[in-house]
Amino acid sequence: MKILIIGGTGFIGYHLATKCLKLRWKVTSISLKKPKKKRRLKSVIYILCDISHKKKLHNKVKNIIMW
Repeated sequence: MKILIIGGTGFIGYHLATKCLKLRWKVTSISLKKPKKKRRLKSVIYILCDISHKKKLHNKVKNIIMW
């Protein structure tokens, strides 16, 4: 299974990503900010982008969607 978490570096996103990793899902996170060091998860693909900018979002996500 795969999941794309919008706001994955926040409180809820972090805990959702942790749960999904335990279930052996592939996790991608889109957020405005980098995760804090203590909350960075090794297996998560982090994309830093503002989702309101469609062209920038499309360019950053197009390669990830193919995994």
